[in-house]
Amino acid sequence: MNLNYKCLILDHDDTVVDSTKSIHYPVFRDVLKILRPEISITSDDFLEFCFDPGFEEYCMNFLNFSRDELNFQYINWKQKTKEHVPDFFPGIKELLLKYKKHGGIITVVSHNDPDLIMQNYIEKTGIQPEMIFGWDDDSGKRKPSTFPVIKILEYFKLKPFEALIIDDLKPGYLMAADSGVDFAFPGWSNHPKKIEIFMKENAKYFIKNINDLDKILFSK
Repeated sequence: MNLNYKCLILDHDDTVVDSTKSIHYPVFRDVLKILRPEISITSDDFLEFCFDPGFEEYCMNFLNFSRDELNFQYINWKQKTKEHVPDFFPGIKELLLKYKKHGGIITVVSHNDPDLIMQNYIEKTGIQPEMIFGWDDDSGKRKPSTFPVIKILEYFKLKPFEALIIDDLKPGYLMAADSGVDFAFPGWSNHPKKIEIFMKENAKYFIKNINDLDKILFSK
């Protein structure tokens, strides 16, 4: 069995773990009740503004959060994520173990905290990603910047065509497009139609289930 891609560059939330509707959205909804009680959002609203323009951009440019308010939101989110380790989507663990067994390189580029990502992987799968890029205050080092992808390709001495980015949101797609790396959208996660329409039109792969991803990654 051969690998069609030597390296996976994985998003975390709503790509490998089912976390937004159980953790990230409820935390943000509760923060809004305190900071902007006149505003209410649905989980689909939350996913859509994380998709475009992005979470921080929405908080700063649409909700006009101050730095203190952003920090308040971050502290509440951090506490909640410490209390609850999200589950991996069914079949992801087994596929990643198979991929690693055949020599695949597993890396992560996310807007989540690197330590929490590693904790999620170890507790739920026993796998340790070989490189993790999480949230960075320097926007030039986090997606949609190509910085994480360039560093991963350089470190493992790979060409862009040897890697596959899997991500459910626009920053991941833009990062892939700008770095020349193939992009796949994880259709097994429940997303608003707006996001699905964009990904069906733009992603190289719109993956409906884990079995479809298996067929993309492996060939005999």
